[in-house]
Amino acid sequence: LEQKKAAGIHNETFLKLVDHVFPNNRNALKSLDDYAIAIFETPWAKNADDEDFFYHTMQTVGEIVNDDVKLGTLYIFLVLATPGAEQSQAVKNNPALACIQQEITLLLYRYLKMKHRDTEV
Repeated sequence: LEQKKAAGIHNETFLKLVDHVFPNNRNALKSLDDYAIAIFETPWAKNADDEDFFYHTMQTVGEIVNDDVKLGTLYIFLVLATPGAEQSQAVKNNPALACIQQEITLLLYRYLKMKHRDTEV
């Protein structure tokens, strides 16, 4: 269940489904190891610290996003539109990509401002 919480799918509907499929035994739900993707078989990063950083980051993002599908979607779009360190300067400085990043960032800002309109931002 901790993994589902980190993935942002741990909500009341999910728990009802688990309770229906596994009555009185939520722990029977199997978790996926290393995100169940072959590219995450150690060593997949430059070093063990990078792997630990990735797993910690995924856990933290999952806790922040929780079951907010809109926030998770905007976040993943922003991540996908952000070139990695190994990309060329031409890619990093691409005006179309910069425009996309700015638009997604503004959508994210407006969504969070609307969601938390009763608090100071």
